[in-house]
Amino acid sequence: CTFGGGFVIIPLMRKKFVEDLQWIEEQEEKVVLVEAIELLRSELKDMVSTVWVVYAKPEIRVQRMMVERGLSEEEARKRVASQWDDATYQAQANEVLDGSHDTRHLFEQCDRLIKDLIEC
Repeated sequence: CTFGGGFVIIPLMRKKFVEDLQWIEEQEEKVVLVEAIELLRSELKDMVSTVWVVYAKPEIRVQRMMVERGLSEEEARKRVASQWDDATYQAQANEVLDGSHDTRHLFEQCDRLIKDLIEC
């Protein structure tokens, strides 16, 4: 399958993901975090027990793409417009994290959720 002239590597990612999860289960880890922007758009979502979605207003996302990825405002707006709407992402999430502040604020939310998972 192709996307934008390039190859989508989801089948390779799935294979590696499954292999890594099997190895992790053998290590008896309680919590494994996977950062995967396309997780919800693939069958990989069926392989995780909890989904967290980070939410930030579109304007914040546009500004971050411009600063962090060097995109023009037009390119950043096109990317944001091509994403699912926020309600769709949030409907699939067990937790919605506030991504409108700095990274420290986001990590504090993650730390709290990880602590809750470990204590279960």
